[in-house]
Amino acid sequence: MNSRDPDAHYLMSSSIALLRPLILFAQDYEFRREKFDELYEGVEPALLAPRVRWVDLVPINRVALAQDAVVELSPGLVLREMTDAEIGAALRVLAIRSSGMTTLTSVTVSRFNQIALTLEHDHPFVAERDLPKQTTSEVVQAADDPAARLISTLRVVCGGSTAATRRLRMLHPDELEANGSAEAQLTPLGTLDPERPIVLFADHISELRRVFELLAQPLPKTLQVALRRLSFAGGRTQPEDRLIDLIICAEALFIHHLGHTTRQQSAVISEEAEQLLRADSVLGVDPGAVERFMRAAYKRRNSEVHGDVEPAPLLNLRGESATDLHRVVDDLDRVMRRACRLMLERFKDPAAADLGTD
Repeated sequence: MNSRDPDAHYLMSSSIALLRPLILFAQDYEFRREKFDELYEGVEPALLAPRVRWVDLVPINRVALAQDAVVELSPGLVLREMTDAEIGAALRVLAIRSSGMTTLTSVTVSRFNQIALTLEHDHPFVAERDLPKQTTSEVVQAADDPAARLISTLRVVCGGSTAATRRLRMLHPDELEANGSAEAQLTPLGTLDPERPIVLFADHISELRRVFELLAQPLPKTLQVALRRLSFAGGRTQPEDRLIDLIICAEALFIHHLGHTTRQQSAVISEEAEQLLRADSVLGVDPGAVERFMRAAYKRRNSEVHGDVEPAPLLNLRGESATDLHRVVDDLDRVMRRACRLMLERFKDPAAADLGTD
């Protein structure tokens, strides 16, 4: 039997799935027909199935689903908890991180590292003699692009810090011998801040699907740059780096996307942000607060970029003096996430009313 032939490999794995429990039951290698018949009743449907199911999955680190939710983002694309076999396969290729060993044969994995974006597909399962002389492979959508889109979606909707890791392909959990069937692409891993995980609640689901749909459309480069910098900011661990990325996001969104010149950048950004968000009930700030906050954030970004010995003073979104850069950047993150969300909706339908505005 050719071990490189996937059909032959599946047939061999199925046979092992039948023989292993028979041997374990008997505690020896003696054949017992009554036990064999009992086991074969459960195995025969899989052996005679005309197609075999596979799963592409991309682990999404630092995300947890509340109430064991399963989120279908689009037909075939599902965000769900991984099975034990899938978690084990992801651990072997460093697609998720373990929290430590509990025994010599088991490890602990955080609930924030047990979620994956999955795409199921199936293929014909035939013996070699039944194959036609000319065959064409079915085109299977890769899960990588939707996973990258999901990261941007999570940043816009939930904030926090998350990353998609390595794509794995393995047999569906209901197939025989799904364990040990995984193959992975050993792609570079992105960065994230483990201290800012995301919990996805039921209230987020409809908004998550909407933004995921909006990001599937062709977007102008200026809006793409803004969203990319918003995602980059999510992966940073230092507040100074997050600040720089978020202001670049603001420049792309409020200057270049809206067709302004690059002169008086601080004024343009703060005025356009105020115009967009001053009546936004989701952000919920007083008139003028966004403009003052964005001016102060831009000045502080300049101080960080130019290495000023005495950086510009901090101002929070309520207009109060602040000393904690982490909290100020969290406010800026809220502002830019909301601005990107509204700009996405406007691009989809310029005549539509702004979301959450009075």
